Amino acid sequence: MIKNKKSKKIVVILSAIAAIIFAGAVWWFFIRPESGANSTQPDLNEEAINYSPPTETEKSEADTHKDEIVSKQNQPKPNNNAEKSTPITVTTAALNGKNVEVRGYISGIVQENGTCTYSFTGNGTIIKTSVGVADVSTTNCGVSVPRTSLPGTGWKVVISYKSGATTASSSAQSIDGL
Repeated sequence: MIKNKKSKKIVVILSAIAAIIFAGAVWWFFIRPESGANSTQPDLNEEAINYSPPTETEKSEADTHKDEIVSKQNQPKPNNNAEKSTPITVTTAALNGKNVEVRGYISGIVQENGTCTYSFTGNGTIIKTSVGVADVSTTNCGVSVPRTSLPGTGWKVVISYKSGATTASSSAQSIDGL
C-alpha cells in the first residue's frame, strides 16, 4: 500500500509539472505581448491611424493625381470608324523562273478577305489583285504574274491593301531581274 501511495504521489507531481509547462507554453505562444524589432503585430500603445489633417505635401500629391485623372478622361476617344493607314513591307519582288513573284505583309493588322492590289509600272501599268491572308500577327499579300505580262525592263510594283476601315500601302519597289 505504501508503494501505491508513493506511485500516486509521483503521478500527481508529474501531472502538476506537465500542466505548469503546458500553461507556460500557451502563455509564451499565444498570450504574451510581442516585443522587439521582429514583432509582426502593431504596438497597441501606438496610434495605427493618423487622424490629423493632411499636410501640404499630401494635398499637393492628391491634387496632382486628380489632374492626371481628369486629363486622361478628357483625351479624345479613338474613332473606330476612321481609316487606319499602315505601311506594307515588301518581302519579295523578283523574277522567279517564268513568273514575277511579289509578296508583302502588313504588321499588326490581322484580317481575312481584304483586297491586296498590285500596281506594276514600267512599260505601261498593270493592276492585279489577290485576297489578303491573316496569320498570327500580320496580314499577308502575294501574287504571281507571268513574266510575259511585264514586257521590257525597269518595272516597279506598289502593294496596297484595303479592308473595311484599314488601308495600307508600300513604297514603290523595283522588281529584281527585270
